[in-house]
Amino acid sequence: MALVVFKNTAKKAKSKAKTIFAFGRRDDLVTELDEAGGFVIWKLCVNHDGKVRGGLAKTWRVVAKDLTHDEAIGLMNKKLKFKAWKTKAEAVA
Repeated sequence: MALVVFKNTAKKAKSKAKTIFAFGRRDDLVTELDEAGGFVIWKLCVNHDGKVRGGLAKTWRVVAKDLTHDEAIGLMNKKLKFKAWKTKAEAVA
């Protein structure tokens, strides 16, 4: 079981650090419906590395994993400090 980052969902948080967060999912559940769960929240980290050109290495790190769709959206909105996505219940209403 590997974890996949959905880079097209990456958003910058409205905080001083401007941290970037993105959704992800377990690779065996990528093609399944949202009700199957397995969602992951990723954070883009920048670290000093002498072996990388420019001296800064960027890596995606897991914030939380094995979330349901609604839990993932709620946590993502909390981390971003603004409402970027709506849950299915909010979208219908």
